[in-house]
Amino acid sequence: MRLLHSVLFQRFVLTMLTLALAPSVFMGWQLLQISKGAIQDSVLELHTKLADKTAGSVSNYIRNVDDKVRFIVLALKRKSLGWETREKLLRSLIESDEDIQEASILTSRGGEIMKVYNPKLVQTEESVEYSSNPGYLEFAKTHQRTLWVSAVKGAVPRLEIYYPLSEVSNVRVAVVLNRLNNEIINERIGGTGYAMLVGAGGLALMAPTGRLSEADLATLIERPIIRSALAAHSVGSSEYKDAQGRYQVGAYAPVPEIEAAVVIQQPKDEAYLSANKMRNTAVVIIILVCIAAIFIAFMLARRLTLPLLALTQGAEHIAEGKFPEDIVITTGDELQKFADTFNRMVSQLRQYAELQVDRRILEQQKTEAILFSIGDGILMTDNDGMVQLINRKTAEFMQLTEENVEGKPVAELASDETEFGKTILHAVSHPEEKVIKEVDLSTDERRLFVRVSSRLLVSPEKKAVLGVVTALHDVTLEKELDKMKEEFLHSITHDLRNPLGSIIGFLEFLRKGVVGVLNTQQKGMVESMLKSSNRLMMMVNNILDVAKMDSHQLEVNLKEVSLAGLASHSIEILGSLAQRRGISMDLDAEEEYMVSCDGSQMERAITNLLGNAIKFAPDDGHVIIHVTDKGHALEVCVEDDGPGIPESHIEKIFGKFEQVPGQKRGGTGLGLTITKKFVEAHHGTIWVESVEGEGARFFFTIPKGLELNEEGEVLVGSKVGEDA
Repeated sequence: MRLLHSVLFQRFVLTMLTLALAPSVFMGWQLLQISKGAIQDSVLELHTKLADKTAGSVSNYIRNVDDKVRFIVLALKRKSLGWETREKLLRSLIESDEDIQEASILTSRGGEIMKVYNPKLVQTEESVEYSSNPGYLEFAKTHQRTLWVSAVKGAVPRLEIYYPLSEVSNVRVAVVLNRLNNEIINERIGGTGYAMLVGAGGLALMAPTGRLSEADLATLIERPIIRSALAAHSVGSSEYKDAQGRYQVGAYAPVPEIEAAVVIQQPKDEAYLSANKMRNTAVVIIILVCIAAIFIAFMLARRLTLPLLALTQGAEHIAEGKFPEDIVITTGDELQKFADTFNRMVSQLRQYAELQVDRRILEQQKTEAILFSIGDGILMTDNDGMVQLINRKTAEFMQLTEENVEGKPVAELASDETEFGKTILHAVSHPEEKVIKEVDLSTDERRLFVRVSSRLLVSPEKKAVLGVVTALHDVTLEKELDKMKEEFLHSITHDLRNPLGSIIGFLEFLRKGVVGVLNTQQKGMVESMLKSSNRLMMMVNNILDVAKMDSHQLEVNLKEVSLAGLASHSIEILGSLAQRRGISMDLDAEEEYMVSCDGSQMERAITNLLGNAIKFAPDDGHVIIHVTDKGHALEVCVEDDGPGIPESHIEKIFGKFEQVPGQKRGGTGLGLTITKKFVEAHHGTIWVESVEGEGARFFFTIPKGLELNEEGEVLVGSKVGEDA
């Protein structure tokens, strides 16, 4: 009774039932739905493949016969042939295929001039007038090759092939489709499924006898799948209800040579029989699992709760200052070990405290060994800037000769007269900025670059700030690799530029018809190659531009331009790209906002930002360009409603070859780098503000009053005179 009233026991049972039953039922149901869907997909795919295979057989057969007839017709068109030779040619056609019933040469009005027939298929020879024959009437409309399938009740369908022979004569070949008919009517799908060939208007050209009544054959066109099959240009499948209200599973494949379609049909219950059996079996299994789970949950809860209740009672006695008798638990698991530990706890309190001291000493030794062995420098200071911990690598970077520097102010160890010292002092004093800065410590003997970063040191339990931990990471290898990559790309792109320019020039000649007029298809191919070549040339120019910027070869030509006009022109340039995806673009500018700058560079910067916004904006999204006056400078903002930029990547987005992971890829990853270089060449600043999932806003400013000094350097207004 005490067990049943225990809240712990009740929660144990409830939790275990929830953990056992909920996932089991949910997974069972999900697996059932997945299996059902997989089986349904497999059945539909099987039907579709069978329909496609059968339709392919029909098409191949018709094309084979048509090729034979075309060959004979070409031979008959030779003017030097006599009638005896023509008869031999027709006879050879009859003998080439046992299904060819007869071959005739007709007059322009449908009368027979010559006729050769297959004695196995035609018992008596008689002359026939075809002027009223439906196949001949269809042929007479265009006087071009015509394939006509005629179906007679109780007889095998016949294929009639008409070819023009001369202005006054034609060729007619009749083929009895015995093999195709046997293949289709004998096709069996499951127990009662079947295949049929349906022609225009829902006419059953080939259908299994005994499976469809006269009424069914007369109303085939009313079936949804028949209408879909005759209207389709590719294979398909569907589930539908027939005229008797029975659900069917069907598939179809077109036979374009005779404007017909192969249709596969099978009762839905029969097609999905295995899925229904699986569902029933799964329900029984789920019920059995539930019953077993309830019983197991009760037993496990009882086994776990009883020892815990005993231990709880013993702990209450200890809290009262009483020492109970040993608690006997014989579960043979961790609870028994816990009980044994509990029984020894009181007598071993003093030894336990000594063990704790020893363990702390051991942990400290391990920490010191780790800090000594790692390749990165670690510097830990308290809230007052006093050094609490410093490892060997940090001392090496800072060139410290003293061994015991703990407890000393970090300002005594890092001089503010060097760039490295300033960086460390700034990182220690401003950890909340999360600044990551690289410092060049190279000497004549070796190259060395160190990345300095700092974070607040927070107690995991009380969340109290204990100080600052500064990390010094050697990035020399990364710098060397970046340099090698840039040199390689610069070399490759420089070598590509001239031949690529030649390719673009020759493609322009082709497109303009300098070497001859191109047809529509050729012109489209040339324009496609020209677009791809121009895109590659843009990538090459981007890489070369970055190389020029890095070597300080970027020239800035200042003149008064309208920032609003540049933004408007960028919108016009990219208008078709945005229109294809339904993206609207607006310009928010109250005036022209004239400023002295390099117009081509600023337009390229705005176009880069606008192109990025269009690329990442959703379909039917919105992009807006704001131009505002901030007093000392003009500010441009490109805003989109795309997925935004993760906070961890905002600091890296303007780096070379950087692209946001997990989002749309494309280009060289240099667009934002070039934009930043252009803005900085004008003594402007560029930054991004973004919340992931809420779009991004890219800003840059251009100072007013930019001028060039005698050396061609860009200076802000009053600095020109000072520099002179």
